Amino acid sequence: MNGMGIFKTIGISASGLSIQRMKLDVIAENLANVETTKTPGGGPYQRKTVTIKTIQEKRPSGIPFRAYLGDRLTAGADEDHISPSRIAAAKIPEGTVEVDKNTPFTLKYDPYHPDADSEGVVRMPNVNVIDEMVDMITATRAYEANVTAIQSAKNMFLKALEI
Repeated sequence: MNGMGIFKTIGISASGLSIQRMKLDVIAENLANVETTKTPGGGPYQRKTVTIKTIQEKRPSGIPFRAYLGDRLTAGADEDHISPSRIAAAKIPEGTVEVDKNTPFTLKYDPYHPDADSEGVVRMPNVNVIDEMVDMITATRAYEANVTAIQSAKNMFLKALEI
């Protein structure tokens, strides 16, 4: 593993750590709002999810990498001939928080609830606690795996220095 390899490995794992942290933050927000029936925008809270995309996938078609990323990854490269290593570097994953509009709200009969309609039905958030807990365990395990990958890369680098 050369010097650049260690930094790439740590960079990839660090990116994974930040995405898993974002997922855990969104899960915590979803769980905190499992009973929120009225938001500032009106209506019940809508579950949020994290979608992972690479920078390359997020770049609008027809816009060159240099224009989208600035000189951060494309400095010194010809606009039409960006090396494969620079394109690979542009595939850094990023997380995007999106509102889940596909899952319907739960309807609950509670005529005494302040947000009940004329028939006594309350629209509850589309957050399923069990699904959120499963997502939380998965994100936690992925976070731990990224920490382990960083530790392993660091240990390999330190062993290489001993030689």
